[in-house]
Amino acid sequence: IIVEKRIYILFLIPVTLTTFLILYLPTTYDESFTYVNFINRGIAVSASYYPAPNNHVLFSVISSLINFFDFKTILPFRILSLIFFILSLLMFVKILIFQKGKIKNYYFLLISTFPLTFVFVYQSSLARGYSLLIFLLLINIFLLQKIFREQNNDYLKAFSFISSLAFYTIPSYFFSHLIFCIVILFFKKKSFLFLIKSNLLILLFTIILYFPIIIFQGYDFLFQQNLIERIEYKEIFLFIDRSIFILENEIFGNSIYVVLFTILISFVLAI
Repeated sequence: IIVEKRIYILFLIPVTLTTFLILYLPTTYDESFTYVNFINRGIAVSASYYPAPNNHVLFSVISSLINFFDFKTILPFRILSLIFFILSLLMFVKILIFQKGKIKNYYFLLISTFPLTFVFVYQSSLARGYSLLIFLLLINIFLLQKIFREQNNDYLKAFSFISSLAFYTIPSYFFSHLIFCIVILFFKKKSFLFLIKSNLLILLFTIILYFPIIIFQGYDFLFQQNLIERIEYKEIFLFIDRSIFILENEIFGNSIYVVLFTILISFVLAI
């Protein structure tokens, strides 16, 4: 309990930083597009209209519910992102505490670094679905911990349902799901049967969730994204070194000094 209290002290820095950005940052193009085209037009439009990847459908649907109060500002929807950000931090702690062995020695190091990555803090300050997606992803990591230790169909169903919600938020969750499938294949007994059941359930749940969009736009909405520029595979290899630099900058941005400062505090608390 004492360790958990020390861990939660570390959350003051990322939560304060994210709150500051929520109040300080001007409204972005993606936020405006999301509000005008989805949130402000109600749940029916949010759940059935997918002209571009800007519609993080589950986030838009939840935001449309909140918008029944007819807010004239983007702030409530940014606060929604902050709530998912805080829930993600709590789930991250839950995942680490569930672990046994040497990883417990690195609680403070991991928990001080993860919440302060630039991409996590920045995207969690915007009225977009990224913090919701990260929250769902972390729930699935926790469920995988349970699945590896217990043979329980309830965890299978929960993992499948949460995966469907993640796909419903942002379809590019596919890449995270692919990694989960590989991990399950190598580390779980009877993994092949589990993956068949799980992916069939995920497919069923996801089709049900996307059914209104499929009815109005067909399956092509997944492939005809007018805001995405397609590149050839060979181009990826030509720019891989630059991509690594861009990735590092996207993850840490200019917050690396804040991260280092928080890591220092984490070691003090760990003593």
